[in-house]
Amino acid sequence: MNRLPDLSTSYKQFIVKSWDQCTAMAIDPELKKAPKITEEEFLLICQKRKHLLLQISQPIINKFSPFCDYSKYVIVLTDENGIILSISGNQDLLKEVTRFGFDVGASWAEESVGTNAIGNCLALGQPICIMGEEHFVKQWRDYGCTAS
Repeated sequence: MNRLPDLSTSYKQFIVKSWDQCTAMAIDPELKKAPKITEEEFLLICQKRKHLLLQISQPIINKFSPFCDYSKYVIVLTDENGIILSISGNQDLLKEVTRFGFDVGASWAEESVGTNAIGNCLALGQPICIMGEEHFVKQWRDYGCTAS
């Protein structure tokens, strides 16, 4: 009978590899804010490419909104490049995270902000959870994020 690989070792290796890539890409671990695309570029993404995605996903996001209202969670929808298209959830948390660029129009691709759930989910093509100290950028280490 074949044994499953040791997922904890595999996961740790993935985090180390991601950090190595971040270092090679010269991502600043002291980064204070995620880069944001320009207003014009964002409008083009929403209007031309992602209008249907936003329209279809909104009822699903609305269904989970009551959970986010009383817990400290947000729901984020990104495009295939890690650009945040919509964000909703706990208002206190939203105020907190927008100060470092976790907001509509920001890029959360790994090459933009280092090891994080959104960027690494897109890079791997599978769900992932990045918790606290696993984030490459120190600013994100107070948070845990899951992406699928």
